[in-house]
Amino acid sequence: MKATDMSHAECELFLECILDITSMMLEAGNEAQRVERIALHIMDAYGFTLCCAYAMSAKVDISIKAPDGCHYTQSVRVLSTGTDLGRLERLARIAYKICDDQPAVDEIRRMIVAERRHKNKILPEMLGFLFTAFFYAIFFGGDIWDGIAAILVSAPVYGLNLALNRQLHNSQSRLLFTFLASFLSGCLALFSVRLGLGHHADKIMIGEIMVLIPGLSLVNGVRELFYRDIVTGTYRLVEALILAVAIAAGFGVAIILLGGGLA
Repeated sequence: MKATDMSHAECELFLECILDITSMMLEAGNEAQRVERIALHIMDAYGFTLCCAYAMSAKVDISIKAPDGCHYTQSVRVLSTGTDLGRLERLARIAYKICDDQPAVDEIRRMIVAERRHKNKILPEMLGFLFTAFFYAIFFGGDIWDGIAAILVSAPVYGLNLALNRQLHNSQSRLLFTFLASFLSGCLALFSVRLGLGHHADKIMIGEIMVLIPGLSLVNGVRELFYRDIVTGTYRLVEALILAVAIAAGFGVAIILLGGGLA
């Protein structure tokens, strides 16, 4: 299918589909400039002219000119961002398929609906979460018991993530979730040492910090500043720094309330 074959309603739906794909990519942690390039590739593949795409962490704007001379412009607000590399890979495959095959707009919509309904498997995600804390606790100087304690501490934190993160994340309260998760991690790390499950509370906490720290947002923010995308780069850097402060505050409050003792 090409732009010349599209009706007015199909052109509008086509833009909506592109906005859906690009907004989901931003929500999953993709760079703004890469999202713009993907949107432009899709529009070029269908033969639209005067294509324009502007993406930032909180918004995507797209405009095209159809062969009949009509201009179409749409935008979407991106309410939440995070890191989901699996979703990024699936969305990239969808974008490549659209560019290669130029399917009808209805088929693009079906692919997007299927992706929105896709849910990550909990077991692999949970194991990755737990064993990341385990290996980092040992890597930074802890012993095997500190690693085991880090796994035990990570389990309820992952449960908190399943219970609250989607609601808080979608309501732009990621800061609150990060603070709660850090506070819970700090309390459980200190309790695990006092109960003899681990030997070094600081090493256990480091393992927990490494699964909470917004590393991808920080890296993407720096890269976007180098690309001269000042607004998006600054947004990501400030967001990463605020989340880092929330992590430090959560662990700090736990240490103060429970009396310190990072042996």
